[in-house]
Amino acid sequence: MSGFHYLWRPQSGFLFLLHSTNDALYEEVAARVALCRVAVGNPVECSYTHAVLPSFIYNNKLAKETFWAAAAKGCFVVGGLVIAVIVPRTAGPEVYGAFSLILAYATLASLFMGRSITVAVQKEMSEHKFGDGSKRYFLEAVKLHFLTAAIMSFAVYVVARVLELSIVTENFLLFVSFITVVNQWSLVNRGFEAVHRLFYNAIMYFCEYAVKILFIVALFAAAALTLPNLLIAFIAGYVVALTIGFAIMIRKLECRASDFRLGLDPMTSRSIMRRAGFYAMTGLTATLLTKIDSIMIGHYMTYNDVGFYNVASNVAMNLYIISFPVILGVAPMFSARTPLTGLYLRTLGRLSVINLAVFIALFAGAAPLISIVYGPTFVTSIPVLRIMAVIPFVVSIRNFSSRILVLKDGERVLLAVGLASVALNIFLNIVLIPCYGINGAAWATVLTFLSSMLILAPSAAQRITATT
Repeated sequence: MSGFHYLWRPQSGFLFLLHSTNDALYEEVAARVALCRVAVGNPVECSYTHAVLPSFIYNNKLAKETFWAAAAKGCFVVGGLVIAVIVPRTAGPEVYGAFSLILAYATLASLFMGRSITVAVQKEMSEHKFGDGSKRYFLEAVKLHFLTAAIMSFAVYVVARVLELSIVTENFLLFVSFITVVNQWSLVNRGFEAVHRLFYNAIMYFCEYAVKILFIVALFAAAALTLPNLLIAFIAGYVVALTIGFAIMIRKLECRASDFRLGLDPMTSRSIMRRAGFYAMTGLTATLLTKIDSIMIGHYMTYNDVGFYNVASNVAMNLYIISFPVILGVAPMFSARTPLTGLYLRTLGRLSVINLAVFIALFAGAAPLISIVYGPTFVTSIPVLRIMAVIPFVVSIRNFSSRILVLKDGERVLLAVGLASVALNIFLNIVLIPCYGINGAAWATVLTFLSSMLILAPSAAQRITATT
């Protein structure tokens, strides 16, 4: 019975579920079920109905992808926490602060070196799964990533020289290599999220963090945890994960040698880059929201203060990942052209319950967590972490709403809210950092994210309700 999945139903023979061999028609499975009243091996005559087991298929898919999302983000959280503990504790606040600062600049520069291209193909890959449309957009995005990185590297270097960002210019080759590799890794990783195959995300995260941790342990043993070596360790982790993920992706897309042409397809490239322009601006605002604090602390204060702040900030931001399995398990389903208001409200309820527990644990346990895990050197981070204990809740709701808006053509809403949030964040940092130091930066982050969440969540709900 090649080409079909089936379940046994004694009263009516076999129950066959329509299934596309390349998964391009997966979204029709829940809506079109063939009830076949035949014996095994005989020709079938199927009648289609919406009443037979749609909830079973729906819930089974949801449970499976939520499980693999949990596995993927489990690797992310465990690996990220191991690295976030080893690096500051062994390298000290100054090296860790410098590393955090160059990562902030890299995240900002990556927007102009192709990162927004990844987001621009999410909708097509979500709609076409592993079909020909996904293959066309994915391969075009790979080429556009390399082209954009090559063109923009020179511009980034000039800007770094003009702004006298010595931490960037002194490590520029590693800086550009890191951005290029991470952008391609993100394209493959987010591609698997879009097609709702989160098992492959788990593989990529596991390989990435395994290699990173091995490199960092080796550097620690050799007493060589310097800024350039840390960048090399991160690049190695992303390269290994990218190689494995890319091999899986091209196999699932059934790519042939003839598909790998050097030239660009003008129509597809224009479509991607037109969207990428919106997402570059949106991504710029999102990046500034998460990285402007570190950059401004580096401007007003010292590398040590950047290190203290980022220890607390990383803990709060990483704990929001606890909500990610719930978000990734349901978000791609909102690409359907049917209202899913009930699913949206249930997901908000689950996220609220999860993050209430996270807030209580983080606020009450900030002192022992910092003292035991990071050591007495980082006690300055304790009040910062208490201020940011609400971040997992705020960011999870904001991220979930943003993903829905991406699927519902809400780029303009994201851009407008993002620009307003950046302006508010910069203003609050200018006012609060000189007066309250890194505690002021923490309050600026919390107030900004909370404001944007209160706008994005109702906007996402309105688009879901309006879907026809």
